[in-house]
Amino acid sequence: MPQTDKIGSYPPKFKRKKFMTKKLEIGRINYINVDPIYYGFEKGAQKNKYKITANNPAMLNKMLAEKKFAISAVSAAAYAQNQDNWLILPNLSVSCAADVMSVIFVSEVSTKNLENQKVIISAESKTASDLIKLFFKSQNIAPNFIIKKIKTFKDVDEKAALIIGDAALAGGWDKHFKYTWDLGGLWNNITNLPFVFALWAVNKEFARTEKKVVLRLIKDFEASKKEGKENMEAIISAGAKKLNIPHLTCRQYFEKLDFDLDDKKKAGLFMFFEKLYEYGIINSSVSLNYFGG
Repeated sequence: MPQTDKIGSYPPKFKRKKFMTKKLEIGRINYINVDPIYYGFEKGAQKNKYKITANNPAMLNKMLAEKKFAISAVSAAAYAQNQDNWLILPNLSVSCAADVMSVIFVSEVSTKNLENQKVIISAESKTASDLIKLFFKSQNIAPNFIIKKIKTFKDVDEKAALIIGDAALAGGWDKHFKYTWDLGGLWNNITNLPFVFALWAVNKEFARTEKKVVLRLIKDFEASKKEGKENMEAIISAGAKKLNIPHLTCRQYFEKLDFDLDDKKKAGLFMFFEKLYEYGIINSSVSLNYFGG
């Protein structure tokens, strides 16, 4: 495991004496895309073994950075900001090798006509927002990005917007906008690499002091994910009902997602960070440091 920096003391609930008497709290993205990973924790053999806290990616990024808990799913781009304090857990991601369906950019005009125009981006996903900023930077186009929460097309009062998560999956965006781009497919077309939207990270100091706990959790994640893969029909049905979308649409969505973190995905992740640095979206280059046990 990489050497850890001293990052200060933990809040009282993370001191070992109290930790041993409480369930470990794990952050969970509140979109359906992580349902297969958490299936065993929420509905399967390990139900109630951990305390699962669900929120949008941006809030989870903040909570992990503030040490509200020690392990969470996070936006991949948030790792770039917190690389000194976080380690990446192995073999866990939300990623895609082509179109992803849940991260789309819509516009009434071509992208070249968005110079100095207001473009809505989401505060919920730093990865998706950084990816669309990277696209415009690479095209030498400078929109005026504004942050707004979007649930339906009625919330888009500008010429273009980034739509993410369950709102994107609800569909119908192509009926209201002349142009739509799937950012997963856009990235793959440019790089021929997968794109990683979310990672699971652990605080370095916690990983150092509670190494056995983290190792056990990694095994439990694999078991939970395995149960999820074995129960995809139930997951798809629940997702379709939650979002009020056709069962087939939900099935197609999950078929496009990957949940591992193999070498090709690591290469895509590294290229994303390199491009963010190259175009000045982040201030320093990024090292991918993984929890190694």
